[in-house]
Amino acid sequence: MTQKVLVDANVLASRTVLDWLFHLKQQNKEMYSLLATDDILAETIRVSRRCNPKAPSSTITKRIEMVKAVMDDSELTFPGDLEFTGNDKHDYHVHAAASSNNVHMLLTFNDAKDFTKYPDDETYEVYHPDEFFDLVISSNPACLGPAVQNQFEYWGRRKNPKKIDQALKDAGCPEFVCTVKQELSELAQRM
Repeated sequence: MTQKVLVDANVLASRTVLDWLFHLKQQNKEMYSLLATDDILAETIRVSRRCNPKAPSSTITKRIEMVKAVMDDSELTFPGDLEFTGNDKHDYHVHAAASSNNVHMLLTFNDAKDFTKYPDDETYEVYHPDEFFDLVISSNPACLGPAVQNQFEYWGRRKNPKKIDQALKDAGCPEFVCTVKQELSELAQRM
């Protein structure tokens, strides 16, 4: 069964995490679907603009186009009257979208308590990108090689490239770094 994954704006605003979502999704088309709402996309724009206040509008437009290209559906809707016990009232829209659309996973850098005081009672589970990436790899180990190869080629084309492992660490995925480092070592041996 395809798992429905609602992706929070703080994940979509990270270029590194978005790239990994894209590359892993390419290798796992039936494993999970990536979902968002107009509210999440609007918040992604706000976060992207806050991180890059002088970026030209084309940069922000390109970011949203990339996000929409990765999403299986970015037009989920939700009601405004669901019970909300989370610590962050500004995350009601994320909780409501997850609850009312039968989402299996909520992918976010936030703590579960921001969305609900009772995570075990929800229809969805909260996953950090680091946990999610490891879950995907453990479910389909063969997808790691092609994803790492794609990332290796991408970072190799950039001016002043950042190392793949450093980019992941900077993006808040220190556990997944270990998995990727091992695959990079094996890739180097094959080259």
